[in-house]
Amino acid sequence: MKQSSKGLLMCMLITGICAGNAQGAFAEEKISEFNLDQMVVTASRIAESNFEANANVNVVTRKDIEEKHYQTVSEALRAVPGVAIQNYSATGANYSADYLYVNGTSHVLVLVDGQRANTNGSVSSVFQPSEVSNMDNIERIEVLKGSASTLYGSDAVGGVINIITRKPEAGESTTKISGAWGSYDKKTYNIFNEGMTKSGFYWTVNGQTDKMGEYKDGHGNATVNKIDSKSYGVKLGQKFGDKADVNVSYSRYKLDYGRPETDASMMGPTVFTGGMTEGKKDNTKYTVAFDYKFNDKLSNRL
Repeated sequence: MKQSSKGLLMCMLITGICAGNAQGAFAEEKISEFNLDQMVVTASRIAESNFEANANVNVVTRKDIEEKHYQTVSEALRAVPGVAIQNYSATGANYSADYLYVNGTSHVLVLVDGQRANTNGSVSSVFQPSEVSNMDNIERIEVLKGSASTLYGSDAVGGVINIITRKPEAGESTTKISGAWGSYDKKTYNIFNEGMTKSGFYWTVNGQTDKMGEYKDGHGNATVNKIDSKSYGVKLGQKFGDKADVNVSYSRYKLDYGRPETDASMMGPTVFTGGMTEGKKDNTKYTVAFDYKFNDKLSNRL
């Protein structure tokens, strides 16, 4: 009986040790698996954990852009469930009506660093994804699905898309030069530079040129197309500790384009003449922004 008791006691100790080790391994695996530190600002206009945001928010992170090799904003947005872009022509740059849809509605507000980039209901103020062409300059894209009228007004009935550009880290500087070539005379060249001094002065400079000729569908039918665009951007700013940030930005987008010519005199279905309609775009934007953070729950932008 004594030997049996000792054997039973030994088995219980071994079982307890194994269970303890199993619990320790499970706890360690659980900690390494979950990461809730991703921050979003679109849901409440202040930086907060995506897990705590009381809204349906999808984020295309800088890591996503690099690992999935997104070449345009349109490509990145199409990867978000519920988002669709109605592009005309190969890239959409040849027209001024590239409508964004979130969960089936085009009443979507587009922001760049929290600043309005479109006006719903105005054909002349439709957001052109091609104008934000240099993906090296984008930190992340936040997509808020569902009505956000309380925060952003009636334009945001369907949702909000906020494109957030990059800000360098103190004491660091980065330069990137790249080029890409493809079918149908497609060529893309871009340059990006960013940096910040230890005193908080920072800058980002970017430039990109895109060219493309006519293209063909799967049946070999050629479509008239011409794109020759150039985009530039400069941002200069100063951080004052963790509380305040003031910056000035300038961007310009120039485009010479060609698209299939149509016969406007014909009634009924669209008739393509085989010719080319040519046009130009030249958009310039200036922005001055001042951000002040009062505390973790309250911040203001002027």
